[in-house]
Amino acid sequence: NTLMIVIPVFSLAILIVLAKGLLGIDLYAIGNWMVHYFFGSMIVGIIITVLLRLFPDKNLKKASDFLKEIKSLDTNENK
Repeated sequence: NTLMIVIPVFSLAILIVLAKGLLGIDLYAIGNWMVHYFFGSMIVGIIITVLLRLFPDKNLKKASDFLKEIKSLDTNENK
């Protein structure tokens, strides 16, 4: 779920910094592209998240099950 937020927010910031630092281009002057890039990267984040849920890696599945087990133990201890 965090990929849907991390990809659009941080990729936009990294792209702006790299363009200014390496190429000397001020991307803020261009303007409209940032909104389109943000929404496009949100779509990419959603697609990646859906694909990872539909086709999980074996190690990713183990890690997800482990986190669910930890959360269930934590909620049982708080009761």
